[in-house]
Amino acid sequence: MSSHANYTGKQRSETVLVLDDKSRFLESVQTKLKRGGFTNVLLAIDFNTAKTLLETAKPAVALVDIHLGKEKKSGLEFVKHIVRHAPSTIPVVLSADRTQEQFFRAAHAGAVDFLVKGVHVDIPREVARLLDGKRGAVKNRTLPEIVSDFGYLRSFGMTRKETRALSEFSKDFPKISELARRLEQAPVQLRKVFSRIYFKLQVTDLHQLVRLLTICELFDMDSRPSD
Repeated sequence: MSSHANYTGKQRSETVLVLDDKSRFLESVQTKLKRGGFTNVLLAIDFNTAKTLLETAKPAVALVDIHLGKEKKSGLEFVKHIVRHAPSTIPVVLSADRTQEQFFRAAHAGAVDFLVKGVHVDIPREVARLLDGKRGAVKNRTLPEIVSDFGYLRSFGMTRKETRALSEFSKDFPKISELARRLEQAPVQLRKVFSRIYFKLQVTDLHQLVRLLTICELFDMDSRPSD
């Protein structure tokens, strides 16, 4: 979600944790958040510092960069840590890497939103929106359009046959027998195709896969600057 003016909302007491490997960026985000009314802003420049602050301060929101410099662990691993150990904290990715693959990986890790670094993003407004339980995305594409754009899934080892099966399924969610007829495959072979898809994308069933893809699309909508 984007905004046209800096957010100047009411003063808020919720704690916001920001994890990024660049100190200058951390200071910039802290300044913006405080100007936007957030009085409790904690900064972490590495995974371990962020982990300690998560345990001691129990922040309401964590803004997490994906790439943490030379650290072995990525920001997405910290997102997973939040999901497992601090379910009351809202995990949000804040990154300059806006590739579709990263949107998907962020959704898979458990992030509830993806903000792309840039002047068009009003961070205090976005954090306030999330704390108020609101989303800024407007889903204006059908699931078939989302699923058909599968180039970014090649890094997960997806084959053309697998992406075609998902794309066809997303049109109207037919039964396996009907989908097999359309694709001119035996149902038993098609079930094996979906089993490989689940394994490669680390999901347990098709419903979870569709949810991930839909969240990924919402991330993409949130990240686009307004006209």
